[in-house]
Amino acid sequence: MPSYLIIRESLVNTHPDFNRANVIKSLLTQNYSRIHRNILVEPNRNKINDKAFFKKPHFLILKTSREIMKPQINEKNGKYDLGSLILVAYTLPEDVKIRKATNRLVRRAPCFKLARSIYLFPQIRYDNSDNSILIRPSTFLKNMIVFGIPITYVPKLILSDNSLSKSLINELKDNLNKRTQKILQDCNSLQSSPKFKLNKRLSEVRIESMIMRELVLFHEKELKIDLKNVKNALRRATKALITIRRKRATL
Repeated sequence: MPSYLIIRESLVNTHPDFNRANVIKSLLTQNYSRIHRNILVEPNRNKINDKAFFKKPHFLILKTSREIMKPQINEKNGKYDLGSLILVAYTLPEDVKIRKATNRLVRRAPCFKLARSIYLFPQIRYDNSDNSILIRPSTFLKNMIVFGIPITYVPKLILSDNSLSKSLINELKDNLNKRTQKILQDCNSLQSSPKFKLNKRLSEVRIESMIMRELVLFHEKELKIDLKNVKNALRRATKALITIRRKRATL
């Protein structure tokens, strides 16, 4: 059963001594195959784990699992296990409109970002309701196919080291917090916006706020991730949006 080696581009950029091109060139001579700019596959999953070289932070290793494993997260007790995951990776489209549409899908997707255009979705039962704001991995796949974007979709994967789960969760929290802070900043900016600019921007901020609420609910309910700080910030944003809407009604 194969293992998947992800090169985490954001970490590579902070380590100038790491030469990604040379590493990939070397691995391709060692029975690895390349399926994406930053993803290589090793047919023997045990072999990839035995190499101390891959313990570096630049890499993340995913192993194939025969069964679907449930996430088990209890931050108070220091338990971090994301369970089974779905690897989704695609080639960035050149068309500007399609690229923007893809980015909008990603912002609505409950996933963990590994590198540019590489994400991990929890492999759980998703809400099949048409009213759901969030994008399921199957829906993401269908949209990529419609857009004509080459995509890699691999289910039943688990992290080779559960300590990586904690890192991914912390990165997720940072990302959600930044998005929430951006909503608060936009609310402050909207307080002084003229009416002709207010309507469109207010609508955009309200949609982002709705998406964020659904993402927080998903991660808290399905993965048991503590997002108390993000929720508190979202409550402040909601109050600010109500104030702005009342102000608009008087203009």
